[in-house]
Amino acid sequence: MNHFAVFCILLAEVIALIDTCTSFSDFKRKEVINVCDGARLGTPCDIEFNQGTGIISSIIVPGHAKLLGILKSSEEIVIPYSKIIKIGEDVILVEITF
Repeated sequence: MNHFAVFCILLAEVIALIDTCTSFSDFKRKEVINVCDGARLGTPCDIEFNQGTGIISSIIVPGHAKLLGILKSSEEIVIPYSKIIKIGEDVILVEITF
């Protein structure tokens, strides 16, 4: 893939993200919902980028709480960017199976 094609892909992803939120702090407030089972997965805590291309490769959501919701799990849910269906005003819809 040539540099121009990579730039176009990156630009399209950035524009899509800017259209739905103005900053990462806005992005982190959106609830991630799995459309496969309707589960609320939480809110993004981090984003992974491909270091070579600068393209978002995945979003990371904290794992489910343990022990009556008091202790947090050390497990994180890594959701590939390709599994994001839609980034809306309040939610991020994803399609993942466990």
